[in-house]
Amino acid sequence: LDLSVQQQAKFFPLYEEMNEQTRKIDSDARVMEQRVAEAKKLGFETCILPEVCMKTVKDVKGIKLLGVKSVNEAVAIF
Repeated sequence: LDLSVQQQAKFFPLYEEMNEQTRKIDSDARVMEQRVAEAKKLGFETCILPEVCMKTVKDVKGIKLLGVKSVNEAVAIF
């Protein structure tokens, strides 16, 4: 966001909340990417992820990523 100093002062609580949420999303994405990379190292060819994570997790070469909405959907795949 490109906010002026006055806008930041006026909307500081909202601005801080947005920054905190952005940091959390970035951190969660890094953790998920590390888990996918670890699954690849262990020899897995496919990784099932929550569908909401598919937008933030970068593709890892050599492993197929599948996004699911529920555990039932994940079980139905196999």
